[in-house]
Order: sequence, then C-alpha cells, then structure tokens
Amino acid sequence: MARPMRCRFDQRIFDDIEQFGEHLSTQRIEPLQLSSGRLRLGFKSLRFEDAVVMRLECNRVVSDRLHMDPAWLLLVVLLAPQRWGAKFAPAESLVVIAPGAEYRNRVSEGFRCVEAAVRLDLADKLGLAHLRHLKGKDAVIPMSPAAARRLEHRIDRLLDASAATGAIAIDGVLAQILRQGCLEILCSLRCVACSSTRCPPGSEISTPAHRWLVAEKAVQTIEAAPIDRPPSVETLATTLGTTRRTLLNAFQEAFGTSPSRYILAKRLNGARRSMNLGESHSVTDAALEYGFENFGRFACYYRRLFGEAPSSTLFRAGKFGREVRN
Repeated sequence: MARPMRCRFDQRIFDDIEQFGEHLSTQRIEPLQLSSGRLRLGFKSLRFEDAVVMRLECNRVVSDRLHMDPAWLLLVVLLAPQRWGAKFAPAESLVVIAPGAEYRNRVSEGFRCVEAAVRLDLADKLGLAHLRHLKGKDAVIPMSPAAARRLEHRIDRLLDASAATGAIAIDGVLAQILRQGCLEILCSLRCVACSSTRCPPGSEISTPAHRWLVAEKAVQTIEAAPIDRPPSVETLATTLGTTRRTLLNAFQEAFGTSPSRYILAKRLNGARRSMNLGESHSVTDAALEYGFENFGRFACYYRRLFGEAPSSTLFRAGKFGREVRN
C-alpha cells in the first residue's frame, strides 16, 4: 500500500547564519559573515522525502564551506553572481552541485537564488543523473534572462501556494498537487541543463589557479592554527612561500576581504556561535575563548560586524534555550 503524500513548508528570516545552516537538509555548511551589519537571510523551502525547492536571499557578504550530501544533487539558479571556488558564476546561470561535492563559496550583498535539490534515485527517473559528473566550468550553465525569470516565477508560485495553506506539514490531495509542481520544475531544470553543458568563453570569470591555490592554502593554514593565536599576514606569506602583496591580492579576489579581516571575522563568528550554542555563559568567556583580552575592543568589533552588542546575542540565546526547555 502506497504511503500518503506528505511535504513540509518552511519560511523564515534569519539574523544568524548558524541557525540558517541548521535548516538545510541536503547540505552542511560552515559559514562566516564577512561584511558589517545586521544579517537578514530570507529562506523559503518546500521539502518532500526525495526533493526540495528553495528560495534564498542574503543582505551581507557570507563565505562558507559547503558539503553536499552524497545522496543528493543540487541545482542552483543564480539571480545574482556568486563565487564557487575558483569560478565566479554570473547571474542568470545554473550551477550544478554534484553529490558529495565540497566548495568554498562566497555570496555578495543582495544575493538571490532559487534552488532545487533532488535525491539520486529520483534524479535517475527524471533524467538528471548525468549531471552528477559535471565539474569545473562545465557545472556552470548559462541561461537566458527570460529562462531564469521563468524558473524563479515557477518556484515562487509553488512556495506561495504552500504558504497560502497556513500549514507547516501538508498532506493529502494538496501535497500531491504541490508534488506535481515540484516535478515539473525539476523537468524544466533538466531542459536547461541539457540545452548547454558548458559556459561559452567570456561568460564566467575564473580566478587564475595559482592565485586561488594561494588563497585556499592560506585559509587552510588559518583554520589549522589555534583560534586564539591566529597567524599574522607576514607569517602566512612566509609559510606559503609567497609575497605579502600576492597573498593580499589573492585573498581579496577570492573572499572580498584581507586575511587579517577574515581572521577577525572568523574569531567573532566563533564567539557568536559559542554564545548561541550555550558553550559560553558570559560575554567575557566568549571573548577570552577566541583570544580577545580587551573586552571593550571585542564589543566594538562585534557590534560593528553583527549590528548588535554581544550581550544581546547572549540574552537572546539564553531566552531561546529556556523556551526550548519549557
């Protein structure tokens, strides 16, 4: 006997990148907020057992390391440019994220995209399975502006219809109707992907391999160092066997900031995460854990990056924890 059709709708505005990451079912991210100001990340998703459609909007520069679930394929319709590793994919392109793939990516302020994730068994049935083998520039597929707008409109209509039910869990006939809409969107993405599997010359911008390698190795060195004793720019350059200028240029191109600002943002994001998870029970604990001995300077840096005082983060995290326990 066939199981009844069920799906789940989620719609939220996040002001914390870590909380957003917890709502992703087909991928794991290790995010960092890099630009200053209060984060506003809009998220809508309709999730079936073997398919998910989503819309994302972000008002700040965010870098993260994405780890794709090996049982899922992700198709991203970019409505604003995004950097995927050494590639800079333009707006109005389809980016294919293969099962098990890992990318270090960066989104700019005003980023928008719509996405569809499909489990591999369903991808096989829909003729999408061959896309799992696309890599590099072949995984960035150009779209016409009209095609991108049509897909955006179709996904928005499906998400709006889900929201109109007023329910989080949806089943029965309505779930079947939404399921059909989801399958039609996946078939439309298949048509786009099959129309071209390679970006024409000049349609995407690549960071030269040696510069991207310098930036990537620099980040790996930063991540390997104790969080409260990060390496200096000079130490990074010496460790990597390159010049300070080369390191600064490579880092700016890859992440849109300098190594020292990246390190500061990483420490501040770590302190925020520690307070949100209840691992630090005071602002002082969080500051000391991440190597800030001047608490006034820590509070100033924190407010500048996240648009709120660290005490506000701690209070909200404690209030949320009490609500969960009750």
